[in-house]
Amino acid sequence: MRLLTRVLMYVLLSSLLIMRVTAEERLIIQYKPTSSQLSMYNSRQMTNTELRQQMMRPLSTATLSALSSVVGYQVTQLKPIANGSHVVVIHANLSSTQRQQLLDNLAKQSNIQHVEIDKLLTPNSEPNPVQWDFMKNESLPIFGGTHGDNFIEAMQIWRNKYPNQDIGHNAVVAVIDTGYTPHENIVSGLIPYTGNNCVSQNGVGQCYGYQFISDCRVAGSCAADSTSNTFLSPQPDGLDLGDFISQSDKQTGFFRNCRATDSTWHGSHVTGTIVANGFNGTSGILGGAYGARVLPLRVLGKCGGFNSDVIDAIYYAVNDYPGIPNPHPADVVNMSLGGTGACNSSDMMQVAINNAIAHNAVVVVSAGNETSNITNFSPAGCSGVFSVAAKGIYNELAEYSNFGNTTMTASGGDPVQPILQTPLNWILSTVWSSTESYNYADGSAFAFYVGTSMAAPHVSAAVADIIALLKAESKTYDNTTLLSILQNTASFDYLNGSASNSGGGVTSGMLDVGAAFNYIESETVLHVLTPSLNNVNLSGNSSIVVSFTNNDNTEVTVESAELLLISKVQITQDGCSQRTLQPGESCSIILVSRASTSGVNEGSLRLLESNTTLATVAITYTDPVPAASASGGGCSAIDSGNDMSMFLVLLLLSLYYCQLRFRYMMRLKDNQEL
Repeated sequence: MRLLTRVLMYVLLSSLLIMRVTAEERLIIQYKPTSSQLSMYNSRQMTNTELRQQMMRPLSTATLSALSSVVGYQVTQLKPIANGSHVVVIHANLSSTQRQQLLDNLAKQSNIQHVEIDKLLTPNSEPNPVQWDFMKNESLPIFGGTHGDNFIEAMQIWRNKYPNQDIGHNAVVAVIDTGYTPHENIVSGLIPYTGNNCVSQNGVGQCYGYQFISDCRVAGSCAADSTSNTFLSPQPDGLDLGDFISQSDKQTGFFRNCRATDSTWHGSHVTGTIVANGFNGTSGILGGAYGARVLPLRVLGKCGGFNSDVIDAIYYAVNDYPGIPNPHPADVVNMSLGGTGACNSSDMMQVAINNAIAHNAVVVVSAGNETSNITNFSPAGCSGVFSVAAKGIYNELAEYSNFGNTTMTASGGDPVQPILQTPLNWILSTVWSSTESYNYADGSAFAFYVGTSMAAPHVSAAVADIIALLKAESKTYDNTTLLSILQNTASFDYLNGSASNSGGGVTSGMLDVGAAFNYIESETVLHVLTPSLNNVNLSGNSSIVVSFTNNDNTEVTVESAELLLISKVQITQDGCSQRTLQPGESCSIILVSRASTSGVNEGSLRLLESNTTLATVAITYTDPVPAASASGGGCSAIDSGNDMSMFLVLLLLSLYYCQLRFRYMMRLKDNQEL
């Protein structure tokens, strides 16, 4: 009986640990416009912004009652978001099957345009003046040769051309993160809030940016055991109040599944990599675009932040939040954050990103630290973003970095130095001294962090520098131009390192800001070939033709075509190599895949002129789906929600084990008696 009791207690505790703790679900629901609203919009009596502003009005009691009837649980409204949708709270603890059924039922309602879960996102870094990440090739004691992103050469080129301005001048970077601190090394690079009615808690008497966290518990402005009905409206000043989780916080339902941690000051660390104003003789670091300005937007707090708050911040960053003007629209939006789940074309995160791109903003996101493919994460897997993988000090893809069809690889640091266990090969940047809540008296500090969160702001700083240079030289540009500059000057020479880690490989080259500046100055930036397909997917034994067109007004010579990483796809006909294309002329390459070939499933196709990349096409091979069995059926996964299926299965297994154990003991006793 003692054995049976212990087993049953173990099973019971195990089942309790896997149950969901918070008895609520957050959904984002987008209703269809009314017929009168649609008529006014179609007749141009109402702009898109005005339509969204009308749709952001509070939901009526009748609407909430109807929602409650459809889902079968009490529903309360929490907040509107900038795209005209609403975040609502369902007061229930649902399994994944129940959750999906609820979404399906809501999607069938005639007045609902779209519905999705309001996911919880988290920063993509791990907490731990040696700025190896800004150098190109440098020899340091103990470390040997280090390889950074070559900001140093770009800074020299800028100083020679524009000695009276700092690199990054006139560029605005929105940092959507945990907010800012008035660190002495970065505060001069923050954009002051110039509106009315802002009383800052930062101790310096000036507000910066905006606060979009809607849950007071996440914001740290109310007790951990408060209810979710305490909704915070967007408000001026994105001061980071701290994201610490104490052991007492973990005793409450809302934070029970969160990791206990000191405050990370993650947003300040990201901001320092972009605009820190340099070494003052005793301390300090230099940002990659120290002449740019950062707009700090707070969306992450204790345990992360919700999708809907990030979406609001994206709209505000490009001055498209109804009723809340942003006088400093962002050229670059940095998001060093992410969550699990693919980014689909209908997802509101993707729609918000599309809107930002339409406003001529570059959206830079961290790839994530799960050693997984970015297709399984958002916003890293969203279309149109500059997704950034992390490399280490020796030009190798970091072991923790997500992989796949990434846009760039930049310095994020190594988790462990192979010679000495030291954080000096991590990324040094600005943080605050407070370990828990923000306290102005604690003052500025510095810390080494590691992660794709640290890699992303290197690319954001590089894009800000490139935009500043193009503006200074009165050159027109768009997202495609900026992408081609980065990718056409990226280095694919991973030296003794590798473009792969234990999970997979990246299609992206490594950031080289100096090479990007030389590329712009040489006018080579105009020599770009346009592929007929940006992404190619092959399966089984199949083939596809990809054509490349010279859209420049001068001839372009293609010296070679090459496949990177992928081994399950081959070039069978190359009509581009060793060929000069006149303006408007095209060439074609035929790619073929074979199911029988073993190897890597992802990679890219590049056309080269000497060491310059003229065009890049991402390639993915998908294994054929096996034919369905005639008998049908299959296995069902047990949900980790609050249903009792897992408990019952474990209970039955434990009883079966006890029965076997009892028989064994009785047989042993019989043998002993003999």
